[in-house]
Amino acid sequence: DVYKRQVYLFGALICSVDQAIGIEKRVLSVATRFQDLHGDMVPLGFEIHAVDIFHGKSYWRNVGQGARFDLLESTVDAVLAEKPQFVVRGINQPRYRAKYADWAYPVHEQTMGYLFEQIETQMDRDFRGEKVLIFADEHHAAPDARARLQTARTRAIRGQISKPLEHFFDTVYFGPSSHSSMLQATDVCTYFYQRARYALSAGGTWKQKRIDQIGKKVDQLLTFDHIWRP
Repeated sequence: DVYKRQVYLFGALICSVDQAIGIEKRVLSVATRFQDLHGDMVPLGFEIHAVDIFHGKSYWRNVGQGARFDLLESTVDAVLAEKPQFVVRGINQPRYRAKYADWAYPVHEQTMGYLFEQIETQMDRDFRGEKVLIFADEHHAAPDARARLQTARTRAIRGQISKPLEHFFDTVYFGPSSHSSMLQATDVCTYFYQRARYALSAGGTWKQKRIDQIGKKVDQLLTFDHIWRP
């Protein structure tokens, strides 16, 4: 998930088992190569977390910005090589709260409901007869979200999920992204989706050119995106 003042959004990679295995192997290979080059600056088994790497937080401040961009772009390249589907659902927060006020569901809950609904649509269209297993990043609302998903597998949830999630087998709520190459890959793709669209531009600088370059690669994966503006 990516939280911005105006837009709250979730991104998801939808892939077959073979694609998931391929992404994991490629992302691990990217991390290993980076470790070989910069092992004196980052800890063994570091997490590819887009926000920390992009902004040079914590130990990432020891790594040059160019090398950090190379790592992030290589991660997107690893995903792109396997050609999974990438879907994004989001909500314009000010308009959502202005319209529904005290009646509004928590924005992360509403957004995730829309994302699950879109995954069900993709499954019904492209993977009919198959089931999907959801891996989601850690969140404080995990127990409530898991219970809601169990309900949504058999019936729609008014105001959040408009149809039963019949292709959902189960979900893993919520795994630590530090131990999942797939979650890290999804995080990077989602980050550059929003960065290229909603962040302040760095103008004609080389930094903005790298952002645009990575954003265009993410867009090659994009199967569906929609930001709801009530």
